[in-house]
Amino acid sequence: RDLRDRMEKDVTTLIGSPAVEEIYLRTLLAQGDDAGVMQYGLNLSGTEFRNLLKIKSAAMDIFTMLFTEAGFEDMAGEKVSEEQIETALAQYLGTEKYEDYARAKDDRFQDIYTFATEHGLAKKEAIAVFNARDRAETELERIEADKSLSAEEQFLLRAALKTRLESDIRKHFGPNIVREYHADGAGEWVEEFITVEEK
Repeated sequence: RDLRDRMEKDVTTLIGSPAVEEIYLRTLLAQGDDAGVMQYGLNLSGTEFRNLLKIKSAAMDIFTMLFTEAGFEDMAGEKVSEEQIETALAQYLGTEKYEDYARAKDDRFQDIYTFATEHGLAKKEAIAVFNARDRAETELERIEADKSLSAEEQFLLRAALKTRLESDIRKHFGPNIVREYHADGAGEWVEEFITVEEK
């Protein structure tokens, strides 16, 4: 651990703290999923985005990585948990922006948001459809985990869930857009994820 600390001190002395911080942030961008989040409805200033990366960089220790990759795991420092990082991000960004950030990283929302914006729909409509999908997936998990349900009961509940989900999508995207949504493959998840065929 002392060797790791000395290395960080020497590198910092050599190139300066700002350069070390820049290395951390650029490495985080290269390895993480934050590089493209701004294009999915996340409205952050450059300073806010940089501070977001600084918070996330607390979970990444480049100098420890160098030693652990070389087989010296005992030199690893204290680890910051993912939960601690997310808590810090939520406190920094505030509820609304943190929710935007969490959605922007979600592949499901990215697909929905891209389709919505390509068809001139508002961000709030994409969010509404995403939330409907999220609720449906949670409900489907509950149905499938309930061993007290018969095959027929599961079939009926899945059919009702699918009908409600498609109704929600139609409400927010409009009937004409929904037809295109299914026609171009963007809505395939509705069919694939919530099949109503009896098992």
